Amino acid sequence: MTKKTQILSAVACLFASATITMANEAAAGTDGVAALMSDKSVLEAQKDWETKISLGYELNNGNTESESFTGAISTEKNLGVWRFNGKIEGSYKEDKVKDANGNKIKEQTDGQAKLKADLMRLIDEYFVYVGEELTHDAIAGVKYRSITSLGIGVFLWDEPNFRFPISAGLAYVKEKAPKSDDYIALRLQEESTWNVNNNLKVWQKFEVIPQIDDFDNVLINGEIGGEAKLTTTLSLTMKLIIEYDSDPGFDNGVELEETDTKFITQISYTF
Repeated sequence: MTKKTQILSAVACLFASATITMANEAAAGTDGVAALMSDKSVLEAQKDWETKISLGYELNNGNTESESFTGAISTEKNLGVWRFNGKIEGSYKEDKVKDANGNKIKEQTDGQAKLKADLMRLIDEYFVYVGEELTHDAIAGVKYRSITSLGIGVFLWDEPNFRFPISAGLAYVKEKAPKSDDYIALRLQEESTWNVNNNLKVWQKFEVIPQIDDFDNVLINGEIGGEAKLTTTLSLTMKLIIEYDSDPGFDNGVELEETDTKFITQISYTF
């Protein structure tokens, strides 16, 4: 089994397990998918704009002194059969390495930024969507990456406390990561969100983006996280993000890692 297959299998099992667990728990308090989908008020409910600002900070001392800052702004709007989700997030990291005498021998700064927007049109439990994602990640050697996608999907579950959509479509990828490239790809996605109670929400996401004429060139993204309310407007968010690029290439003669893993803790304000 190749390293890529091992990573894909492990991540897929992780997120599939999380989804099955949440679905089983949610099913215990419902009459099933058919009853939910027959209630059109679930799909057609209107919702005001919900905007969230999140900030995180990490400080490390010792042989390596580092400061990391993370931030995100996300917004969501439901209007009848239309749903919109938008998000801007970024991080900044500064490392200072010292020798045994306390003299600084290395200093490095890296930044990452991502903008993502999705527009969805519901047709009963089905939907069509268009999306755009722009990424810059100095740590992963991604100068820029644009993923423009469109596709169709279905809500296997869609109620206020539990949502589970899956979708498939096409994507146009244009990138300099670090070499320039552009290609047409498939995009397969699934995600689930479970509002456990009024104070706790958990979620998971998983997507695979293989080049349509070269499946050896593939992007794999996964995320699992939770959010606990501290007050009516403040909450604590923790999430694990796994990003895999089968062909990361070289940056300044150094071979880049295929897999990036991030664990992020943030305080969020919702209004």
